[in-house]
Amino acid sequence: MAPRTECGARRRGCQIAQAKGARQRRVAHDIVGGVGGAGAVAGLAADVGGDGGASRRLAGTVAAGAAAGRPRAERGAGVRGRAPRCQLGRVTGAAGGAADPVAARGRSGPTCGGSDRDSDEQERGLTHGVSLSRAAWTWYLKAVTRAHVIGLTGGIASGKSAVAEMLRERGAAVVDADALARQVVEPGQPALAELVERFGADILDGHGQLDRKKLGGIAFADAAARADLNRITHPRIAAAGQAEIARLAAAGAPVVFYEAALLVENRAQEWLDGLIVVSAPRQVQLERLRRRDGLDAAAAEARLAAQMPLEDKLTAATWVIDNGGDLAHLRAEVDAVWKKLEERYGAVAARGAATRSDDLDSGPPPPERVLVTGFPAFTARRLAAKILASDPEARVSLLARGKLADDAAAFIAGLPAGQRERAGVVVGDVGDMDLGLTSTEYRALTEEITMIHHLAGVYYTGGEASVARRANVTGTRGVVDLAGELRRLRRLVHWSTVQVSGRRKGVILEDELDCGQSFHNVYEETKYEAELLASAAMRRLPVTILRPGIIVGDSQTGEIDKFDGPYYFVVLIATNALQVHLPLPGRGTAPLHLVPVDYVVEAAYALSRDERAAGKTFHLTDPNPLPARRVYELVAEHAHTRPPRGFIPGRLTRTLLRTPGIEKLARGPLAFLDSFDHQVFYNQRNVQELLDGSGVRCPPFDRYVQNLVRFVQEVHAQRRGRLEEEVFDPLD
Repeated sequence: MAPRTECGARRRGCQIAQAKGARQRRVAHDIVGGVGGAGAVAGLAADVGGDGGASRRLAGTVAAGAAAGRPRAERGAGVRGRAPRCQLGRVTGAAGGAADPVAARGRSGPTCGGSDRDSDEQERGLTHGVSLSRAAWTWYLKAVTRAHVIGLTGGIASGKSAVAEMLRERGAAVVDADALARQVVEPGQPALAELVERFGADILDGHGQLDRKKLGGIAFADAAARADLNRITHPRIAAAGQAEIARLAAAGAPVVFYEAALLVENRAQEWLDGLIVVSAPRQVQLERLRRRDGLDAAAAEARLAAQMPLEDKLTAATWVIDNGGDLAHLRAEVDAVWKKLEERYGAVAARGAATRSDDLDSGPPPPERVLVTGFPAFTARRLAAKILASDPEARVSLLARGKLADDAAAFIAGLPAGQRERAGVVVGDVGDMDLGLTSTEYRALTEEITMIHHLAGVYYTGGEASVARRANVTGTRGVVDLAGELRRLRRLVHWSTVQVSGRRKGVILEDELDCGQSFHNVYEETKYEAELLASAAMRRLPVTILRPGIIVGDSQTGEIDKFDGPYYFVVLIATNALQVHLPLPGRGTAPLHLVPVDYVVEAAYALSRDERAAGKTFHLTDPNPLPARRVYELVAEHAHTRPPRGFIPGRLTRTLLRTPGIEKLARGPLAFLDSFDHQVFYNQRNVQELLDGSGVRCPPFDRYVQNLVRFVQEVHAQRRGRLEEEVFDPLD
C-alpha cells in the first residue's frame, strides 16, 4: 500500500503544479494578445523586476510574438515566428497569483489565515515573491478580457435566488442553473423522456409538462432516485451552463455569476474563480421552506436533511452572504461583497451584455468548429472526413506536426469539393507547450473551437517510455488545458482504449478506471494516466471518453492504413503460400476485442453530438467478441489457407520476436498478444443506452472478415516483398 500512497501524493502534487502552470499560461497569452507596443511591455517588466536588461529582452520577445502571430488558427506548412513565453515567467507568476482567488476562505472574505491586509497584499501579488505595482496591475487588467466565473450557491431556502436578482439589478451577468434545468426537461427534450422512463408518467402534469414538485418529492425521499435524477439531468445542465457562460463572456461580461444549488457537492469551486455562499440559520430555512413549498414540519426537515450541511458549504466559500435578517440587511451584505469583487476584479457589471440566461432566446447554436489531433492516424483522417460529410456547416482543423503539414494539406486537397474548403491545418505538436502554437494561434483557437477530438498518441510498445509519456500524457494535459480555455466549448472527446484496464480480468465497467491494476506495457500505463487527466476534467468540462477495442479495417471495404497489431498474423495466415499450419502466440481462448474503424468513427461522431454523452465513458467494442483462435480460423477459411494449429507460449513468442531477423516486429504495437490468454470482457451499458435505436452498431466479425482478408491479399499482391517493412510509428 505504501507505493500506492506515494503515487497518490505525487499525482496530487502534479495536479497542483498543473493548475498553477495553467493560470500562468493564460496570463502569458493575454499579455501577448494585449500588447500595443514593446514600450508598454518594457514598462511592465521594469515595474516587476527592476532589471532593465530583462525588461528589454522581455519586450523584444513579446513584441516579436505579437507581430509574428497570424490572425487565424488554420494554416498550412511553413516557418512560423514564435515568442518564447517562458521568458514571461516572472510576469505571469505575479499576475497569475494576483488574478486568482486566495486559497483560504472565511466568512468576511478571503483571509488566507491572516488579516484583510494580508489578503490585499496577496491580491496585489506581494506574497508571490514579485512586487507588482498598481500601474502594472491596471495595465494587466486592461489586457485581460476573459471573464471571471464566480459561483453562487447556498443551502435550500437560504435565499440565493434573491441574491442573484440583486446582482442582476446591479448589472451583473448571471447564469441560472435552475432555468437551464427547466429548459432541458421541456416537452420534446430527451431528458424528459428518460425521466418518464425512470420515474413513470405520473411525474407529468395534465399538459405533458414535468411536475417538478412531484419529482422533487420522490427524489428527496430516495437516495437512489436522487442519483438517477442527477445522472439524467446534470450533464445536460452542465453543458448548457458552459455554453451560456461562454456566450456572456463573448458579449463582454467581465464577471459571470453561475447560480446553482450543487456547486460544492460537484466540487465546482475547483474551477471557479471564487464562490459566494448564501447562509441562513437552520430554523429560518425550515420556515421559508414550509411557506414556499407548502410542506409540513416533517417534510421540511426531511428535505433539509437530504442536503449537504450548510456548514460544509461555508468551508468552501470565498465570500459569505448572511441572509438571516430582513431585506435591508441582505442588500447591505450584497453591497459589501460587490465592493470586494470590484476591488479584486475591477468592473463587475456587464456593460452592454445581456445579464440573465433565462431572458434570452439563444437561437440556433453556432456552427461546429472542430479541432482533431492525431493526424496522420487513419482514425483521425476518417473522423475528419465524417464530420465534413455529415455537417455541411462544420469546419475542421487538423493539428499536424511541421513535417506532416504537407501531408495534411494533401489529404485536405483530396477531399470532395464543398468539404475541402471547410478544412485547414494547424501546425503544432501536442507534446509541446501550448501544443506548439504561438500565442496568437492559441488565442484564435480559444475563440473559435467548439469541439475537440483528441486522438493523438503513441500506440506502439517498443519505443521509449519517455516518448510514450510525452505524447500520451503530456499531450492530453495540453489538450485539456486548451479545452478549459475555449469560450464556446461544447465537447472534449478523449480517445482512450479499453486497454487502460491493464492486467485486470473479468468484467470491466465503463465507469471504472483506477482499480489498482498493473499494466502489460508502457502503452497501457500511459494511456491510463492520460485518461485520469481527462476523467478529472469531467468535473468542470463537458468531456466524453471513448475506449475503442483493437481497431481493424473498414467492415465494408477492409481498408486500413497499416498492417500492425493483429494484422501481423492476418498477413501470415492470409498469405501462407507454403500451406503450413502456423501456431498461435498463446492458446487463443480469450476474446479478441476487434472493432472495425467505420463503426468506431460512426459511434464517436454520434456520441460527440449527443448531450447525454457528456461526463460519460464508452466501450466501443464488439458486444460478442470471438476467441482469438476462432478469429484466425475464420481468416484462414476466407483466405483458403491452412488454419492455425497449436500454440507457442506468450513469453516464448515475445522472445522469438526479438531475435535477429524478425526483431523489427517488436517495434509494432504487440499489446494484442496479451489478448490471446487474457480473459476480460468490456461492459457496454452506456453505449447501448445512447446508441440503441440510432442505427449505429458494431457488426459481428464473421460478417466482415472476408473484406479484411481480401484487402490484405490485394495489398500484399501489389507490394510483395515490402509488406513486412511496414510498422506503425506515428512519430515518423
